[in-house]
Amino acid sequence: MFIVTKDDCDDRVIQCSSTHKALTPVCGTDRITYSSYCEVISKQCDGEVIHVNHLGPCI
Repeated sequence: MFIVTKDDCDDRVIQCSSTHKALTPVCGTDRITYSSYCEVISKQCDGEVIHVNHLGPCI
């Protein structure tokens, strides 16, 4: 089993926010539109089981 630590999450959020992924809306596997891939990473770090389903808003 792979365990993600708080430091891992902090690094992922910092890394994400410095890329173009911070500007594109995405649809999560929970069928919610998130403002960016970075927001999904933040939710994952909060313990939610969610992934990006596709780029762009959920339809």
